[in-house]
Amino acid sequence: MMRMLQKKYISFFLLLLMTATASAQKAERDFIRKGIVFFKDSVYVDAEVNYRKALETNPQSTVSMFNLGIHWLSRINCKRLWNNMLPLQR
Repeated sequence: MMRMLQKKYISFFLLLLMTATASAQKAERDFIRKGIVFFKDSVYVDAEVNYRKALETNPQSTVSMFNLGIHWLSRINCKRLWNNMLPLQR
């Protein structure tokens, strides 16, 4: 009887753990998707915020790291382009 009760508690705990993990993965994907939408709409600050939230949810997320890196590369290239265009406008 006691052994059966222990198995039920262990099963319940594992189910809760799996549910929490699935929920965190969904949150990470949602932040990444929002970041991609903001990036495509040129709302770069909100894109960065969402990529960083995805990284807070899962610090090992290579997708979040990649998107944040692309975000920063595009920002750097935009600044370089803008700085190179300024002398032409004068």
